[in-house]
Amino acid sequence: EMCRGAGTSTFLWSHDGQKRNGWVEMQENGRLLTSWCEGSWKVVDEDVIDMSFGSSRHLCRFRDGGFVVEDKVLLRSGKPSYKPNQPKSCGFIKIQEDGGTPRAAAPRVAALQQRQVVQRMPIQKRLAEEEQDPFSHKDLTFEAFFSSWDAWRAKRFRGPLS
Repeated sequence: EMCRGAGTSTFLWSHDGQKRNGWVEMQENGRLLTSWCEGSWKVVDEDVIDMSFGSSRHLCRFRDGGFVVEDKVLLRSGKPSYKPNQPKSCGFIKIQEDGGTPRAAAPRVAALQQRQVVQRMPIQKRLAEEEQDPFSHKDLTFEAFFSSWDAWRAKRFRGPLS
């Protein structure tokens, strides 16, 4: 509702809850663009959204004008990453008066958006993709990298090493 009312799904990010230092933009199919990297998002319940990017999973509770990151967990270990008495990160819905994106991030994301070709997909296909879990680094396996490396090594050294 907040995004529909404001006509945007972009939030200004504030690590300390006060000073703006980045932004996040929720896109279709759980894709998340940030001023730092790409990530994923999904709705956990009516008031909570899960934004995963960088090294952390951010559990964000909506409030008037934005959200507060109630919990921050490391993706690799699942351990909480907020330190005791650390201020909570916040997001504030971007309105026209807020201006553009932070200077350092704007060219990188603009280039990403220019390279992307937006195509309409049938609603059935879109719904099927929404039901899938977003990508996780845990999905990567050593075997995929090792087999390529092993093939290169055999070619380079003219046969397998024993």
